[in-house]
Amino acid sequence: MTAAISCDEPVGSWEFLTVSDDQIVTRGLPVFKREVSGSGTAVRPFNRVKVLVVALSVVTASAVQLLGTASAQTALEGKILSALAPENLNKPRPKAPFDLTGTWTMVIDAKTGKHKFEPHPALTPAAQAMQDKWDSWAAKGYEYRDDSGACWPLGMPRMMTRFWPVEIIQLPTMIRLTTMFDNSARWIYMDGRSHPSDEDLVYTYAGHSIGHWEGDTLVVDTIGMTDDHHWIQEGIPASTKLHVVERYRSVDNGKAFEVQFSMTDPDNWVGTWVNTKRFERQDRSDIEEHVCIYEQMIRLPSFKYNIRE
Repeated sequence: MTAAISCDEPVGSWEFLTVSDDQIVTRGLPVFKREVSGSGTAVRPFNRVKVLVVALSVVTASAVQLLGTASAQTALEGKILSALAPENLNKPRPKAPFDLTGTWTMVIDAKTGKHKFEPHPALTPAAQAMQDKWDSWAAKGYEYRDDSGACWPLGMPRMMTRFWPVEIIQLPTMIRLTTMFDNSARWIYMDGRSHPSDEDLVYTYAGHSIGHWEGDTLVVDTIGMTDDHHWIQEGIPASTKLHVVERYRSVDNGKAFEVQFSMTDPDNWVGTWVNTKRFERQDRSDIEEHVCIYEQMIRLPSFKYNIRE
């Protein structure tokens, strides 16, 4: 049996919302700040996953009201202008030192680890044990927990280092970055906003990014990344303490840019992990749609080498 849902307050953006006899399933990134009325109760925010299941002891045929406010990563309760609001876009600002708008591909350079971040720093015991397990399976011709091969998002910073191109659209208030691999997206807010509070922060694969200019360098600060099936690279996991600072410099008269990644994650390695990648402009290339469909991936002969334990 399905019951209707009504809301006294806006609850954010939803892909779907259903209620059955024993559960409420919501897809999106909602955060409940008040109890569910009626015969069931909602727990405090569980915002590290894309699907939230709230168990109910009984759901009656009457409407169950969800009272709360969404913890969006953009304009919270109207306090922050949308990055695409004309009022925000038209605010007077200094001209940006350079424009990243375009299609770019990363230079695959063995000296910087190719598509990896090499060399890597000393790992914590827990992360080293995970790396050792990956290495052990690799020696047998297998890939241990290749989650991207099972259609999990790559997330930051790994989404930046694929072989396929990256599309960047730079606005005064925001830089939108979309990778062709799985069409993963980032929104780098440039309008002076800060990161959400701990209470409002929603953990995602790309995290929450804000940027500012330091002279002719674009500095991007990213936090709020999930630890769910999230890897820095093969064998090295990411925790929710991951913090990434990127420093972008335009080089070769705008035909390329270099980005220095400075990454900290005390749960997985010691100190700051620093690596620099170079991207070159591709004026005769565009990104295209790319999706990963698990039901198709598991039929590939290579999937049997993906250890899913």
